Formats: sequence, C-alpha cells, structure tokens
Amino acid sequence: LDIAAGMASEGTLPFSAGEFSDYISKYREMGFPAVSHSDRYREAYRPAYRVVNARLARIFPLVCMVDELMKNSGRPFVLAIDGRAASGKTTAAADIAEFFGDTEIVHMDDFFLPGELRTKERLSEAGGNLHRERFSDEVVSHIRGGGFDYRVFDCGTFDYKKEPRHIGECSLIICEGAYSLHPAFGKYYDLAAFSDVDPEEQRARILRRNGKEMLERFESRWIPMEEKYFDNFGTRGSCDITI
Repeated sequence: LDIAAGMASEGTLPFSAGEFSDYISKYREMGFPAVSHSDRYREAYRPAYRVVNARLARIFPLVCMVDELMKNSGRPFVLAIDGRAASGKTTAAADIAEFFGDTEIVHMDDFFLPGELRTKERLSEAGGNLHRERFSDEVVSHIRGGGFDYRVFDCGTFDYKKEPRHIGECSLIICEGAYSLHPAFGKYYDLAAFSDVDPEEQRARILRRNGKEMLERFESRWIPMEEKYFDNFGTRGSCDITI
C-alpha cells in the first residue's frame, strides 16, 4: 500500500494521492474484504479465475491436444507417454485420467523383463529392459478391440501377480512409462508425449522417492539404459509434444 500511495503521489497511477487515501481509509474500515471487479470491468472483460495445482500447468497443453483430437477419433483414443525416470509420467497419466474420466492406464513397469530373459545380449539392446514381446501380444494386439487383460510383473517378487489387470472398454487408454514408444510396437497410439526432467531435479526426486541405495542403482544402470534407448531411436524428437 505504501508503494501504491507513492505512485499515486508521483502521478503514475490514474488517480490522485487524495483519492487513493480516501479509498484505503474506507477499505480499512470494512476490514479489508476481498476486492471485486467493477460491473463495468466485468461487462468488458468477462473475467474468470480458477485455482489449480501448479503441477497441472505442465500437462495443460497435452490435455488440450487430447481433448481436441478425441473429438474426431474412434474409441478408444490411445495416448502414449514415454520419458525419463522420475519425470512425472505416472502422475501425468493419473491427472489426465481424472480430468477426462472413462480412462484406463497401462503401466510399462508391469512389463519389466523377467529373469529368464535378462541375458547380457538382451540387456545390451536399446530398450532391452522391457518385455517387448509380451507388451505386443497382451496390449498392442488388443488395444483397439474393447476390453482385455494383461499379466502384471511384480518387481518385488520377480514373478507375475496372480490376478491379471483388466482394461475395460473406455474412451481413453494411456500407456505410460519408459519404452512405451519403442519402434517394435509400431504406431499403436494416436498421440505421443515425451515427459522430460532436468538431471538435477531427476536425481533429487529419485533420492526423495526411492532413497540413496536405489538412486545409485538408477544412476549406474537404469538411467543409462533409458538414455541409450532415447538416443538410439530419437524418442523425444518423434513425439507430438514434450511436457
């Protein structure tokens, strides 16, 4: 208020210092209520404001793209979100699903490569850390045909969970996770997004989420494998949008 009063005295504002002082005196007497636009302003500009979580700002352009493209697509619309570890892929998918409703999410973590396939040759491949064959057979082959089930690999037990995950008929299917845009799958999606993160922020998130021991594993093994995949196939550049 002191700054505003000074600006009024200098003639910077479109009212005098006296007018400003009178307004503030009345405003103080009323207990400093929330300030509303004048009827004239509302009629001219039709203002509207929303308070949203800051994390939603990064996905807003993607939400707009999905919303527009879904209008002219068949059911289901398929969105693939690839990207770096700890970049917010899972969170973005959950937020988009909440926004649109009638959405199913396929997690690429459910297709972790089982022990019997983890050979030196396989892991040396770009994208070799994913059970690509199973994703192709259990998801890609059925993604346009209504509901389907797929097996879920549990990294904790290094075995498949007893109950498969059911993907019901819906308007939107989101396949989220690293390697979801591997060329081996073809263009099974309608829209491709790349989820990016600054290396320092990535490290901080992994440390906060997984702890120091897992951070070391990410930095020595999983992140280099992801970067090899991104570089080899130009994943980011092939996407429709980066978030």
